[in-house]
Amino acid sequence: EMISGKPFYFTLFISKAITVHPTRADNVKNYVSKHGGKLLTPPFSQERFMELRPFKEHRFRVRGIGFTQASTDIVLSGLGWVSVTGSGPCEIKVSGPEG
Repeated sequence: EMISGKPFYFTLFISKAITVHPTRADNVKNYVSKHGGKLLTPPFSQERFMELRPFKEHRFRVRGIGFTQASTDIVLSGLGWVSVTGSGPCEIKVSGPEG
């Protein structure tokens, strides 16, 4: 989730087996609670999804260096990474299982 800053590009480098489900930032908690372990996988069961809760929030401050190259990569352990491209400062929030 982009907390603040000008528009940035987020390029996902993940397995083709993972489906991205975009939603509005104000709908994330409801969407994850409703679809975690079902539509949103892995994990592949609602029970396993609940075992991973509560998610830990991580915030990143990024200073964009322009739109010709990524400023930074954020690694999502076991899934891939997100390249962040833009200009100027921004703050990003990523939530996931602790560890």
